[in-house]
Order: sequence, then structure tokens, then C-alpha cells
Amino acid sequence: MESVGYFCALHRSRLECADEINSAANVVSKGGIIVYPTDTLYGLGADIFNEESILRIYDIKGRPNAMALPVLVNSWEMVGLISDDSNLTGEKLARKFWPGQLTLVIRAKENLSKILTGGKGTIAVRQPNHWIAQEIIEQVGKPIVGTSANLSGSPDLVEPAALVSQLGNSVDHIITCGPKPFGIGSTVVDITGSEPKLLRETSISIEDIKSALT
Repeated sequence: MESVGYFCALHRSRLECADEINSAANVVSKGGIIVYPTDTLYGLGADIFNEESILRIYDIKGRPNAMALPVLVNSWEMVGLISDDSNLTGEKLARKFWPGQLTLVIRAKENLSKILTGGKGTIAVRQPNHWIAQEIIEQVGKPIVGTSANLSGSPDLVEPAALVSQLGNSVDHIITCGPKPFGIGSTVVDITGSEPKLLRETSISIEDIKSALT
């Protein structure tokens, strides 16, 4: 009975959030900026191929333009839209930890916006384990920006009311329904070299990474 109750609650939640998700995806597709929940933190979302939208996110956050923006996908296959690198290490780690709290830094496509990548030639990518984020990406049909929804250098925002207070006048749509994020950032691993390089460790350890690759 407990599993039936969970399914019914999830079904109700999806129905209640459907209009907000549709609106958010439409905003992104038209070049707007959204705030949406992921499994880790709330994110600022935009079309990664729209440079005006990307620049708006830098302005909203007060983020230095040299700091690249991470992106979110809904599958390893979608990574092919942002990278030509046939990365077997990335595929193994994605198969083990995606959807979930692991961000992979990979080589970016030559034609990917230098504004998005901060001119570094790499891109940080993750598949979030949150159905709202995944449905938005599915409807948009391509990766979206996935940087944290807060002012650069400020604490992460974990309550919808704080999001509205701090960012409500700067963005075009905020999703306040559905499950809230866990409130902790993802583990970040650079896989552009011969060996994976741990850049940030949170819920997934370097030992977990090494174990998945053996």
C-alpha cells in the first residue's frame, strides 16, 4: 500500500506542476531565463545556444564571464550536442552515476559558445535526478544551463520564497512546485586528461569514481 500511496502522490505532483513545467520550457525556448529545481540545488536555466540568454545569466548572478556555466542533459546521448569527444571514461561514469550528483568536465565542441565555456574549450555536464528538470530538458529538446540559482559568492538558495525574493525581478519564470533539492552541490570530475581529476567532492567520493572505472 505504501508504494501505491507514493505513486499517487507523485502522479498528483506531476499534474500540479505540469503547467509550470510547460511554461518554463516555453520560456527557455523563447530565450528567457527560468529558475527550476534539480536534485542538488535550484538552477538558473536558459538555452545554451542563445548567447544573449547566457549573458543575462552572468549578469543576474554577477558571475565573472571567465567562469564557464555548467549544463544539464537528460541522457548521455544528448552530450553529443555539446561535445565531439568520444569519451569512454565519461560513458562509464554516466552509466554508473547518472541521473545523479556527478558533474563531468569534458571537451566542448568547437562551435559551442565561448561565452558559455568561458573560453576554456571544456564544458561541465550532468544529468540531474529530478523529474522536473528532466521534463524541462525533454520539452526544450536540448541541454540547458544548470548553474546554481543564487548571486555569485552568496549562499545557495534552498527555499522557494528566498528564490522569489532574490531573483524574482531578474528572471522570467520560477518553478516553486514539486520536490525541493537536497541542498548540496554535485561532485565534479574532469575527464579531459588521461586520468580523472577530482575538482569537487560531495556525495560521490574519488573512491567511488575509481571503483566505477575498474
